[in-house]
Amino acid sequence: MHGIDLDWEYPGRGGAICNTVSPNDSANYLVLLRELRAQMDLEFPNDRKLLTAAVRVQPFDGADGKPMANVAAFAMNTQNPISMYVNKTNVTPKGGPGDRNEINYFCNEGAVYSGMWKWKEIRGAILTGGVTSPAPGWTRYWDDATQTPWLYGTAANTFISYDDVQSMTIKVNYAKNAGLRGVMLWDMSYDYNNELINVLQNIHCTSNCPVVTTVPTPTATATTSVPVTTTTSSGPVTTTTTPVGKCTGIAAWNSATIYATAGAKVTYSGHLFTNAWWTQNETPVIGDTSGVWKDG
Repeated sequence: MHGIDLDWEYPGRGGAICNTVSPNDSANYLVLLRELRAQMDLEFPNDRKLLTAAVRVQPFDGADGKPMANVAAFAMNTQNPISMYVNKTNVTPKGGPGDRNEINYFCNEGAVYSGMWKWKEIRGAILTGGVTSPAPGWTRYWDDATQTPWLYGTAANTFISYDDVQSMTIKVNYAKNAGLRGVMLWDMSYDYNNELINVLQNIHCTSNCPVVTTVPTPTATATTSVPVTTTTSSGPVTTTTTPVGKCTGIAAWNSATIYATAGAKVTYSGHLFTNAWWTQNETPVIGDTSGVWKDG
């Protein structure tokens, strides 16, 4: 066990309006956190476990119903909680075909949408030509920073971010190279013909592995014009000359090359380097043995 994560959204607020709320919610939550921290430290004295929690952008509400002025005590008992959920608007657009708009949903709060698209809905309604081939009116793009795809639909001016076979393969490979014991997803029932499940099952598979859908090199599949501004870099691509000796036959490091798998060897300034994880455009440092590129 690595720790405990608490997902109370949020003390002092009801979430669904039928939930019971107490002015003592935040104070009681702190008591719970302190007790968990004490018991975890007692049970694992030599291996401090994580205690994390979902938090709002604002502090939790105090007894007066207003955001607390000081929440330092919460951070002292957890692992410095990070704001993960932000309400951007009170109007959530409809997501995929199965997204519901029920008047009595969430204790009669009113008609609501989640705005979510399931993978099987994306495949059935948008990526009708394959995992990277959208229907007319949609364009698939690839974000190099997050290594994930996104879709833009011109008809409804719709943006959809998601994971697919390609991005999940990258994540599974990262987990394997980092020595992680597993990965998870939510929700298995949203898959399409086991395309995503097969990717995850390969994390520990060594023989008779599930067949993973082949995905070509990421490109934007343009089916219509999209009002998106893109920029390209005209900077030089850095390479080095391959030295002789133990580095003979090893390619020189290239700033434009993606080294996706740990253990890749390159040469740089007469030294042999091996990468520890996925990297691109990170210059090897001579003498470094703890960074992405290990010298020697």
